[in-house]
Amino acid sequence: MAAKALPFLYVAMLLWSCGSKNNLLASCSGDGDCHAPSGSTAACIGSPGLCSWTCGSDADCSGPGNDSNLVCANSKGATGKHCFPGCENGPSCPSDLKCQTSGTSGQNRNVCLPG
Repeated sequence: MAAKALPFLYVAMLLWSCGSKNNLLASCSGDGDCHAPSGSTAACIGSPGLCSWTCGSDADCSGPGNDSNLVCANSKGATGKHCFPGCENGPSCPSDLKCQTSGTSGQNRNVCLPG
């Protein structure tokens, strides 16, 4: 009997683990499509929408499973700061994004955003 339950348990654990991962830069149509690390709030930024999460500093963007080149920056059209791949020191952006200046304040950063 227990052997029959193992496949179900495996599938349930797999689905749970997929749903808990960060999906930075995945396409989205609303905040509910995005996932964030514990302690952060998921956000769908821009149009077309890309998943990100809220932050107060670059440290909020790093962590296990997160790109080490993520930066906390303002984003045009969004309230507050969010995590984005940085391109200030030369790293290239993913193919569907380009290096752009974020935000409109004096705290602008060069980040990868939709072209």
